[in-house]
Amino acid sequence: MKNLITKELLAEAENKYIEAANESVLNEAFAAHTKRASLATELTVFLSHKHTDSLLVRQAVALFKSLGVEVYIDWLDSSMPPVTDIRTANRLKEKIRTCSKFVFLASDDAIASKWCNWELGLGDAAKYLNNIAILPAGSRGKSWSGSEYLGIYPVITSEYQYHPGTYYVEFGTTSTPLKQWLINR
Repeated sequence: MKNLITKELLAEAENKYIEAANESVLNEAFAAHTKRASLATELTVFLSHKHTDSLLVRQAVALFKSLGVEVYIDWLDSSMPPVTDIRTANRLKEKIRTCSKFVFLASDDAIASKWCNWELGLGDAAKYLNNIAILPAGSRGKSWSGSEYLGIYPVITSEYQYHPGTYYVEFGTTSTPLKQWLINR
């Protein structure tokens, strides 16, 4: 198995992306993503995450954007109700179904979140194993004691542990470059 993604690696990936595109470009991408994400022909990742992990979310978005992929972030969706209610759940279900891929940003907080685990269940049903992956970003790495079910999903890894490089989606004995996995539907 390649190396698991670390918080440090995500931070470095964001820094590398920002060096290539200045900060205003990244902020514009965040602000405009809902318009682009609605296009049926566009490759979009639904990023399941805990809202308290905003820095990790930003870093993961930078990683996917560097690969030419749009990312759906629920709290940037202007169509979401201001207070969580049944419309929130219905909108999340719709976006999980319509996005091309589902990635669970597996921080410690996300693993403990009822909402994130609910989204993972929806992603499992809607995307199956070919279009779902875990992006480990917690202090436990891939040691998901108490959440062993995470081990049934493909995992995003890196060729390098501390520097951005080539990323993979690993499942069983197969290893697919992340960029290739993203375009395979």
